Amino acid sequence: MDIVSTLMLLLGLAMIPYGANGLVKHTKTLGEQLNVSQVLIGTLVLGFGSSLPELAVSLDAALLGHPDVAIGNIVGSNIANLALVIPLTVIIYPILINQKAVKTECVIMLCVTLLFVLVTGFFGLTRVPGVIFILTLSGYLYYQRNQHPKSAASTKSESNVLPILINLAKITLYLTMLVAGAHFFLKGILALGNAIGLSEATVGAIFAAVGTALPELTISIMAARHKHTDLIFGSIIGSNVFNLIAIGGITALVAPSQVNPSLMHFDYIVLTFITVLITALLFKKDGLISRKIGVGLLCVYCAYSGYLFS
Repeated sequence: MDIVSTLMLLLGLAMIPYGANGLVKHTKTLGEQLNVSQVLIGTLVLGFGSSLPELAVSLDAALLGHPDVAIGNIVGSNIANLALVIPLTVIIYPILINQKAVKTECVIMLCVTLLFVLVTGFFGLTRVPGVIFILTLSGYLYYQRNQHPKSAASTKSESNVLPILINLAKITLYLTMLVAGAHFFLKGILALGNAIGLSEATVGAIFAAVGTALPELTISIMAARHKHTDLIFGSIIGSNVFNLIAIGGITALVAPSQVNPSLMHFDYIVLTFITVLITALLFKKDGLISRKIGVGLLCVYCAYSGYLFS
């Protein structure tokens, strides 16, 4: 691992938390300015925005002829979001989920996960699944638009437009910093993985996935510190949905490929299990994701990572 990769790794580690902190602060303000729910802001702005590193890595890997890295990154990032990001967040601050909107979004995430697993399991990540995923994404965005319409209070006069535009500019700046930081970190951590001599599937599912999941992790930790639980689950659910049907769809259309059997026989099963488990936990009577649950989920992720390294 050379000095340049080390510097990129350190630079990424510095940029990511700073960008995430600013992003959480200003997206919350945007939701208040537009009078829309924090779930919607978390899902569309934070969730989709923080998935840009996954899009860049998966598309680049597929175009360069490394489909295992591309698909492993998509699946591994979703597993990391659910079994690493959520546990680390709730260990810091247990999350209480009462909003019906969050539970509904989680059910949608489960359905999208099952769709991805079944379709790519039969057809691979080829153009037919690509079209299916893009159409599903269009339907999901249409649903979000109708589910969270603008209220009368969200209509702004011209005097209020400028603060919104300034806030959007700040969100763009912090999101760019977050994505760039994740990119630098990823470059460094991939160099480390290659130096160790790991397979492409493992590099994609662990190193690339964890690297590209850093935006979601830092956003969730910052949101937990400020007790914005709706932003936490909104960003994770939005990220997972976007990873599967947007990144999966675009990658399939641009660079079709087959799925490595090892991914289907293990990673797909783990992804489905974790998604079902998280959905069930959200429908608990008390709606509390406690520290004990967080530790349990973290153990599942450690076992998953350990198996891939073995």
